[in-house]
Amino acid sequence: MISIFVPLYIFLMAYHHILRQNSSFNLIKSSLTYNHFFYCSGICKSLLCHRLEFKSLQNAVKFISTNNSKASDLDLAHYDFIGKIYENFKSPIIFLTQKRAYEIARKIIADHREIENCFREEVATIEKNYREEIAMIKKNSREEIAMIKKNSWEEIATVEKKSWEEIATVEKKSREEVATIEKKSWEEVTTIEKKSWEMVATIVVTIGKKFREEVAMIEKRLQAAQNDYRDLLIRFMRVRGNFNLRGAIEWVREQISKGNYGDYSLLSIPLAITQSSTATNVQNKSSESTTPPDTSPSDQRLIQLMENTTFSENLLKICEINKMTEYHVRTCIAGLYHQLSKQVHGYNKQEIAIDSRFFTSNEILALGFIFRIYNISYLYYDESGQLNNFPFKI
Repeated sequence: MISIFVPLYIFLMAYHHILRQNSSFNLIKSSLTYNHFFYCSGICKSLLCHRLEFKSLQNAVKFISTNNSKASDLDLAHYDFIGKIYENFKSPIIFLTQKRAYEIARKIIADHREIENCFREEVATIEKNYREEIAMIKKNSREEIAMIKKNSWEEIATVEKKSWEEIATVEKKSREEVATIEKKSWEEVTTIEKKSWEMVATIVVTIGKKFREEVAMIEKRLQAAQNDYRDLLIRFMRVRGNFNLRGAIEWVREQISKGNYGDYSLLSIPLAITQSSTATNVQNKSSESTTPPDTSPSDQRLIQLMENTTFSENLLKICEINKMTEYHVRTCIAGLYHQLSKQVHGYNKQEIAIDSRFFTSNEILALGFIFRIYNISYLYYDESGQLNNFPFKI
């Protein structure tokens, strides 16, 4: 047992010395589990192959200690460990010579260096493989990352495409629904507008019909009122005119009774010379209302005037110029006083007017001729009721 244990102790001491002296073994310290086991197994093989025979354990320990910068650990191991050997085994120890101890130590160191070189090569190989593995892993990782990115981008693109397609589909459906709703809305609005316009048209037609009926009735009433007003106005004008005309004729009769048959120099035509009594028979409205001489009342003063030669000659001339029938005019003159005397007496000489709406052409000519030769001023109103010039030349 002692012969086996002593070389192991020598090995441990040498291994401790080498670890402390050689700084290159810092790398070995970094992986204690595998690297120390590999290193220790190599040294054990080196010790066993030399069949160690120790003559002096102190010399071997001394040799190792001389190469150690700190021998305290070896001394501690020497005293404590050797003491324990003597206590436990109680048997003699084989001693080595100093020379043999040197040889063994050098051999151990040489084996250690060889093992160290192998270990370094192994470590370099491991590091190389490790770096290659790391590079491969990095490469594979990059490829996997690139592949994942590519797949991710493809998936994202696919998802985006599907999303855009779904969005487009939804938008299309939404537009179609909106278009359908708008179409229905416009159709409903059009229907409502059509019904509204029909109702409005019906109401307008009804109101228009009633309005036109009412307007027609109002116009009819208004026309009747206007006709009544016109008749009343005509009657009033006629009565008022007749008052004044009758007064003027009354004044003329008074002048005839005094022997005054008029001033013919006031006429605008030359004084007449006795001519043929033939007159042009012109169709006019005098024949419509002339009273026959045998039935119309005649005024003696006016007949006396017509018997005057100068009056008769000038009357004939005026009738010829104005293309009127002398006979009809004479008949009108004879009955003027009676026609005008149907109204009340009295007149305003400043408002004497001959209104063609109330007298015939013969009466108008007769009145104008008589008023001229007796210098009586008068106004003339045409058939529209407008003030106008006297239509005959006298």
